[in-house]
This record gives sequence, C-alpha cells and structure tokens, in this order.
Amino acid sequence: MMFYLRATRVHRLVFALLMMANFAHAQNSNAPRMPDKTEAKKSARANPVRTGSISGRVLNDGGQPLADVAVYAAAGAPNSSHSANTNADGNFRITDLTPAAYNMTAILPGYVTKPNTSFSIDSGQEESRRYYLDDNATLTMIKGAVITGKVLNAAGEAVVGVRVQALRIRDANNRPDIPQEYYYQYARQTDDRGIYRIYGLAAGTYIIAIGGDPFFGGYKLTAYDADAKTYYPSAATRDTAGEIAARAGEEASSIDIRYRGERGHTVSGTILNAPAAKSGFTNINVTIYHSSNGTVEASTYLYNETVKGFAFDGVADGEYDVSAQSNSLSEDSIGMKSVLTHVSLRGADVSGLKLALQPLGSIKGRVRFTEAPNTTPLCAANKRPPASPPEIVLNARRDEKDAAKKRVPPVAPSGFFATPNADGDFTIRNLEAGRYRLHVRPPNETLYVASIESGAPINKPLNETFALQSGERKEGLTITLAGGAAQFGGRVVAAVETSLLPAQLRVYLVPLEPERIADALRYAETFVDRDGAFAFKNIAPGRYKVIARQSEEAVSGETAAAGSEARRPTLWDAENRIKLRRAMEATERVAVTLQPCQSVTDYSLQYAATPSTGNTDSKK
Repeated sequence: MMFYLRATRVHRLVFALLMMANFAHAQNSNAPRMPDKTEAKKSARANPVRTGSISGRVLNDGGQPLADVAVYAAAGAPNSSHSANTNADGNFRITDLTPAAYNMTAILPGYVTKPNTSFSIDSGQEESRRYYLDDNATLTMIKGAVITGKVLNAAGEAVVGVRVQALRIRDANNRPDIPQEYYYQYARQTDDRGIYRIYGLAAGTYIIAIGGDPFFGGYKLTAYDADAKTYYPSAATRDTAGEIAARAGEEASSIDIRYRGERGHTVSGTILNAPAAKSGFTNINVTIYHSSNGTVEASTYLYNETVKGFAFDGVADGEYDVSAQSNSLSEDSIGMKSVLTHVSLRGADVSGLKLALQPLGSIKGRVRFTEAPNTTPLCAANKRPPASPPEIVLNARRDEKDAAKKRVPPVAPSGFFATPNADGDFTIRNLEAGRYRLHVRPPNETLYVASIESGAPINKPLNETFALQSGERKEGLTITLAGGAAQFGGRVVAAVETSLLPAQLRVYLVPLEPERIADALRYAETFVDRDGAFAFKNIAPGRYKVIARQSEEAVSGETAAAGSEARRPTLWDAENRIKLRRAMEATERVAVTLQPCQSVTDYSLQYAATPSTGNTDSKK
C-alpha cells in the first residue's frame, strides 16, 4: 500500500525550520559526539574556548533606529545560532559566541534586511558579508513591498480561503532568482471578500499563483488544492503569467485575478534505494520542476522511514521533471539523489514513477595554518590573534562553463559549503558528479591560501579544477593558509587623458618566479570600478607583473545574458593563464614586489587599448 506525506500548515512550517537547522548541522565538518559532563569539564579546562560577542545597530533606510528587531547570528556549526533584540536606540549585542564566520539576519514584520553581498571574482559568485567575534555590524532594514488584489471566479463572485502565492522570478537588479530560493515563499489566503494582501516582499519582479497543491505537500485544506494553479491575471501556465514589479515600500494594488477553477492532475510514484534511517527520520525531498526553465512547481518532504511514496496534486498540463534527494545529515550518512525523470501531462494523471536514489559525493580534508615570518618588520608591527579554523568558509564551486544553459536543478543550497571544526577538519557534502574548484575564504586580510594538496595515493596539488565522480568520497585534502598576506590596490588610468576606460575591465597579477608560474593559486584577478579603482586582498608575497585587460566576453562582443558566464573567473582556465603570460612577455612592464604583510593602496596603472584586441599595454 502506498502512503503519502500529508501535513498541516503549522506542521509544514515547523518541519521547514527543522530542515533548515538540519542542513546547517549537515555542513559541520565533523559533528562531534556529545561528551559526558565529566569529559566536557576536563576538555574545557585543558582547551578553553574563546568566546566573544557581535554588537551593532539596526536602522531603517532613512537612518533611523528600529526597536524590537530580532537579530540572529548563525554559522555553519550545530547550535551556532544566537540572537538578541534591539533596544529603543536600535542597538543589540549578541553574546556567548565562539569563533566562527557568522551571517547576520534581522527580522521585523513588514521589513526585509538590505542585502550585504558582493560578487567574489575568486569564487565566481555572490558572497554575503561574514562577521567575526568583536565585530560591529550595522544592518539596514527596508520597508517591504506589498501586492494586493481580489480573486473572483468566472461569475464575478469572491473566491474565499484560496491560497495566494507571490513568487519572485527576478531580483531588484533584474537578475533571475536562483532556483534554490523556492525554499521560502510568500503566501496568504483570501478573506471573506476574496481579497488578499501579501506584505514584506523583497523588491523584484513577481508572478502570482493561486490554488494548487500546498508547497510542502499536505492535507487538502481547501477545495482549491486539487485545482491546477491559476496565474495572474487569469493564465493557465507559468510561462504566460503576468509580471508584477514590486518596489520597496510601495504597494502594487488591484492585482485582481479571475480564478479558472480547472481541475489539475496528480503525479505520483515511489522512492527506490532510500537510505535506512536512524530514529525513523529519512529527510527525503521530492521536487517537480518545469522542464522549460527549471523552476519549481511543487516540493514535498518524506520524513518517515515507512513513507516511500509521493504525490503532487493540482498539476496542470505541461512538461515537467521530477527528482528526489536525501541529504547527508551526519558523518556516517550519505547524501543521495535521483536523476531527472521526465513527465508529460496531457489531460490525465501520471502514476508509477520510480525515482532511484544514487549516492552524492563529498570532499573531506583538513585546514592548517603557518605563521607569518617574525623577522619581517611589517608583520611584527601588524600582529593579530591567530585565526580559528571555524572562521574559515569553504566552497566547492561547480566549474561548468555551460552550467547556466543546463537545466539541472541544484542540490540543497547549503550542500556546497562547509566550515572546519575546531581541529580544522571539514567535509563538503551532497555534491553531484562534475568538475569542481575549491574556494577558501580566509577570515582576515593577514592570511592567504598557500596550497591545496590532495591525499594519498595521488599526493599532488589541487590548485586546478578537479573531477568528482558520482558518489565519490574524495578524502585526505590538506588546505594550508599562511600568514603574511599582502594587499595591493590603486587606480587604472587611461594612457590618453581624454580617453574613457572600457567596460568589463579587470586587473590581473601574474607571478614572475619560475617555480610559481604553473601554480594557479598564485594568479589573481579583480574587477575595476567605474572610477578606475581596484584592490587585491590576501595575496601571497612575491614578484608580479600587473596587467589590465577587458574580459574575454567584452573583447569578443558577447553579452552577459544570464549574468553568470561573463563573471566567471578568467583565471580558472589554464588557457587564459597562458594568454596572460604571453601578453606579459610581449610588453615591457615594471614588476611589483610584494613583501609579507605589505599594503599598497596607491598604485597607478596605465591602460592603453590596442586596436587589434581591444586590450592593453599597461604599465605604471
């Protein structure tokens, strides 16, 4: 007999929060066993853990303090989330924090936290700012957008108690929302007049959907849950839905919808190869995607070991793909995922799907530190407390040039990140087969990545991208962070005073020491701001040539339609590094020697485009 997961709305909310906590727990490098009290006391006396706090203030976008805001500091380790409320002056202080890289979040009904992110050219993706012990954080909250309207049926009567969802498809900068963001949705029900009002929305472009199976799968709470979704203004498909621009602090009103009331179909099946669950908890997520764009139609969790079946109701005619995933939540468990199974709905239900879970891969290793040379006066003058391994953030970035074109739904967003434990051990879990590159984010500017070494029997550098097979557990990696990092920055200026700098300009550091030419970690690149400013951090001391060049996309005339490929780090490709070395050898440039702990902020780099390539002969 097939069983299906059904849950109340409250149960779904609690379960979603538990899933978020479990995902964070899963990324701890080694979830330690809980020692008894005697053992814990002995350990505390022998290895006292440093604790501290993060203080700060929460303001609105006008600079005024906000009171009674819940502020959270969360890191990747289990039990690492702490919170505090702001006082009347908007001040907060979160105490009893252990060393880690913390994300800061503020929660106030009707408001959204202003993103504090920047694009990292090293990792090739947006990164949130992290906070550390004794930091002072200023968080800005923006009044959220509102979308409101009325839902009527074909007879013009109010549709009462139907669930209305606001789905953001592009952010405020018109960039497509990444598929992982389906884990959080805005949803409300219409009142007895058929009116809905969804508030506290982040700015961006939305579509509105009503009816259909509850997002996490659940009881048929209303008569509309088995209906196919209706999209604003009265569209039958997501692709034909009308778009609504939601602006911060503004209300988009009269977004009225005529409810179609068309019966949807059921897509059902079973899970094969489900892992045995300790304490009966399996944590299997099943998701149905739109084949045309990879966006999510619905998702459900199977949380009981006896539940092997799934069902999605209220699915409209169309082309879909279904996938299941079981995330690794502990050191002795294995993340698993099924391949995409295509489903064509044409006027009838589809049943009997069989989703066979296959093991996901992982990367396991250790982070170690080497100190800065004490004989260097600059390092002696800038001595800082030693960094702690949990303050480091590791990211396994999938290096697929055509990833933006592939319709491959990603694993859980936390699956690619990890933080080491206090001993420096880490595990990055739930990785699909593919090519990856490790990105290491040091906790401060004094450290640089000296090496990434693979374990026995290979024993070779992993500075380049590397392949991970399906279910492969790559172990024995050693990441070495060294003290004495240099900082280098300045401004790019046009060789001809009246000339303007081109778009998509980057500055590169190319190593000159023969023993470092083949080491990908010794190359560096950064974006040039509109005013010509550029800056490098966490650079290994040594001799470099400095080159300013347009990105390959700008030179070839390609556009960044998806916004991702044009921002992919140029130096990830060995071929591009060879091109840079040849360009360096063909021109006369002054070498830059960076000493340990040195900080250069006023370097002037001339840029003169050559007619043939659009690129440069740059020099100081």
